[in-house]
Amino acid sequence: MVDRAPIAVGLVLGAAVPSIVYADGYWDPQLMAVLGLTWAVSGWLIARNWRMMREAPERWGALYALLVVGVPGFGIHADLPLSGDLWDVLRLLVIGALAGAVALGMETARPESHREESRVTTPAD
Repeated sequence: MVDRAPIAVGLVLGAAVPSIVYADGYWDPQLMAVLGLTWAVSGWLIARNWRMMREAPERWGALYALLVVGVPGFGIHADLPLSGDLWDVLRLLVIGALAGAVALGMETARPESHREESRVTTPAD
């Protein structure tokens, strides 16, 4: 049986992030769809690999945080010729994509034994 918790995390993030952006007054259907899909996949992958992320050495956690927060924070800066709404949405999109990319790398590098542990098994009667 498949563990449904990572799927639920992905669905919640995939719905919550675009909903918050929409409530803030920004609406572009294509961008909202891509934002939702990006955060759904990222949330699912991060939840699947959460234990590996916690068990990783501290330097990898620091580099992960620097990548996910530093690149959008310094790369998408206020001097770019973007409107304020688009600036915020673009930062959220890049954060979601970077978080998903790191989690995807962890997923592909995860040993097969850990893949089986992510499935919930029930003993046969």
